Amino acid sequence: MRGAKFVGSGSTTNPARIIFKRDDVKFLEISARSFGMGKDKIVAYPGTVKFFLDKDTIYHPGLSFTYQVDKRLVTILRGDDGLQKTPFSDSYHKYDMSIEQIVWQIDEPILAFNFLPNNFQGEAYFESMDFFTAEKAEAIKGGETISPITKMIEYYYSLVRFQHLQS
Repeated sequence: MRGAKFVGSGSTTNPARIIFKRDDVKFLEISARSFGMGKDKIVAYPGTVKFFLDKDTIYHPGLSFTYQVDKRLVTILRGDDGLQKTPFSDSYHKYDMSIEQIVWQIDEPILAFNFLPNNFQGEAYFESMDFFTAEKAEAIKGGETISPITKMIEYYYSLVRFQHLQS
């Protein structure tokens, strides 16, 4: 207990979890180091989000989660800082989705992909996971002469060579 609030907490290796079910099947799981819980709402920031669609998921590694108890409403908000900028990953449709928020009325079978009220551009991006452009590869490099992906591959092969020499 912290004042009038209850805090559910875990650790980096074993986070706290809240699971929402639809028809007795896990539908949404939020994992976080801690949840703030009051009579009217539950919040987490940052939280890892997984919507389950059979064997697939809609996933995001770190964003803002709010559950309004009286409205039975889940709001998941993607921000503009750090990990929040990462798009949602949808393995069912094989898309990365750059949307601002997902709103779910837990008694309804629909997820609403929304914009924030002050967003007048109203843009969302849905990109195939296997889409590749040279411009995107250059953007990842960030001014470096060698891409971070190339560096990771080189590091992997150096480990493989090292392990091979050891055996």
